[in-house]
Amino acid sequence: MNLKSIPKVELHRHLEGSIRLSTLTELYHTVHKTKLSLLDAERKFQVKTPMKNLKEVIDKFMATQALLSSYEIIERITFEACEDAFNEGIYLLELRYAPSFINIGRDLNFDKIHEAVIAGAKRAESQFKMAVGFIGIMVRSQPVKEAERACDFFIDHKDTFCGVDLADQELGFDCKTFSNVFLKAKKAGLRITCHSGEEDVAEAPQFVRDSIDYCYAERIGHGLQIYKDPKTIEYVKQKGIYLELCPTSNVLTNSCKDIASHPFAFLTKEGVLTTLNSDDPGVFGIDLTHEWHALLNTNSINLNDLKLATHRAFTASFLPEVKKATVKQHYL
Repeated sequence: MNLKSIPKVELHRHLEGSIRLSTLTELYHTVHKTKLSLLDAERKFQVKTPMKNLKEVIDKFMATQALLSSYEIIERITFEACEDAFNEGIYLLELRYAPSFINIGRDLNFDKIHEAVIAGAKRAESQFKMAVGFIGIMVRSQPVKEAERACDFFIDHKDTFCGVDLADQELGFDCKTFSNVFLKAKKAGLRITCHSGEEDVAEAPQFVRDSIDYCYAERIGHGLQIYKDPKTIEYVKQKGIYLELCPTSNVLTNSCKDIASHPFAFLTKEGVLTTLNSDDPGVFGIDLTHEWHALLNTNSINLNDLKLATHRAFTASFLPEVKKATVKQHYL
């Protein structure tokens, strides 16, 4: 069966982690006047084997970030990310990005960054008849004042941001510090997801509960480590929280040993609202179809399970209902 042709939904995909390797190679040559071989480009920008920790993967993001030097480049990578998603069978796509991350080390205006992102997405929506939404990321390792600045920006542009997120490493960066920022976003009508429970540490289930209790998360980015704690599983089910699970990402960041031991199937059978996502297809050299193949080949789930996960993802999407309606026919 051609899995690529099956309609899919992507809820957890980073714009900055979705850049084509060919585009990165071209941009690197433009900036550094040095050509990279395909193998050198893969080594510099991609993660193909498990790394020691999440930080090493974030370092790959920084290599990519260094090339996002103009609004034209930002518009281009957004369009290409949408085009690639459409070619995977994704008609409803949520992309997330952090303006404060793109802006590191350069003088790019938040408004113009977002204008470029929206321009790329609108061009893709027009050409491919897909629905694209954006989640604004606040970064844990940056000061709370930077999160407040970002949050105010997302609220000011809530017509084009459907939600907000908290990302970066959890250890040493308590989400409770950002509680008031997320309360402000919630009161403004923005939907909330938080990266949480990703790393394989004892505190992970508590991190997930804190994200729900203090940051008002409706969805959890990753959250796979709750499989170790029945009480947290029940709490997540009771609250109706959706998990944005990303199996290959979890293996490559050493959050999980391998795809076969990934708790997607276990959590689904426990009644958790699971969804399947790719996280950073450009960084990991994968796509969402790859994740479908991986789970079907190594987990005790079937094609119908993944189709049901797709329907859950459609329901869980933060896009406005009127926009979701434009692609609903693909998921009936």
